Amino acid sequence: MPKHEFGIMPLPPSSGEEFVDYAPAQYHCLAVEDDDLAVVVQPLRAVRCYWHSMTRPEWGLALWGITLIPPEALPAFIEIVGREKRLDALAALLRQAEREGKFVIHFGI
Repeated sequence: MPKHEFGIMPLPPSSGEEFVDYAPAQYHCLAVEDDDLAVVVQPLRAVRCYWHSMTRPEWGLALWGITLIPPEALPAFIEIVGREKRLDALAALLRQAEREGKFVIHFGI
């Protein structure tokens, strides 16, 4: 089953930094089954994120790429993800990032 990976970034991405390599181990990522995440993909499209770089603002997750989720987007992510019991571990990771004021990185399938 395909998985998405979510991790907390220790440092915020710099303005010109490109994220193109699949590196979930670098961020101690949490794996989420694609079928479990599918229930929140549509509502997350209302949340501003960045795809691959801080110079590429987009809406929602880059399902087949890398998403940078800024701290200001975390309350909306938590609200949406928190509605789904099977995403409790992801919601906990998002809450931790929010408390720490950190970006979350998402590696799509």
